[in-house]
Amino acid sequence: MESIDERLFSDINFVKKLLSSIDLEDSDYEVIEILERAGKEVTSNKEIMLAAISANYESYQYLDESLKSDSLFFIEAEKLSGCLLQYADKDLQSDRNVVESAVEIYGGELKFASDKFKSDREMVLKAVKTEPFILEDVDEKFRSDFEIAKSAVISNGHAIKLLSEDLQSNQEIKDAVETWKIEFKKKQAVE
Repeated sequence: MESIDERLFSDINFVKKLLSSIDLEDSDYEVIEILERAGKEVTSNKEIMLAAISANYESYQYLDESLKSDSLFFIEAEKLSGCLLQYADKDLQSDRNVVESAVEIYGGELKFASDKFKSDREMVLKAVKTEPFILEDVDEKFRSDFEIAKSAVISNGHAIKLLSEDLQSNQEIKDAVETWKIEFKKKQAVE
């Protein structure tokens, strides 16, 4: 790729052909190499950038500014990758629809959202269902919230360590942890 004329990296059709010629599943580093050399014509092209993000979520950081603030583009890209909120601009990190979409895919995205969502019970409840350890990054009051605590330990029993002392000794929470352990062992046995 080093011998390719730099001007070609601004040609949308050339970059599309180049991307289609590599195995995106196995060569995600090549995608980054292409984007590092790409011009604005390429990094502002939704189709190309969605393909790049699908292959390597770090492609998001090469987006043209015009796409970085596009909430609909972000939501579509997030569905392909699931780890983009850290690269989103501050307006998107403060947009409820964007954050909710990201958190539903992967609760750990809440870590990169505006602080107002880290105190939002509804958002934290959604987040712990896929990433219970997000309790380390949200308002501490949620470590004492029974519904959030139960959702967290159902997702991963080890999350009990993050709960308030009262909830760690709650029988219903302990039962949920035991159920998680049984299910986890069954999954391990199948694999």
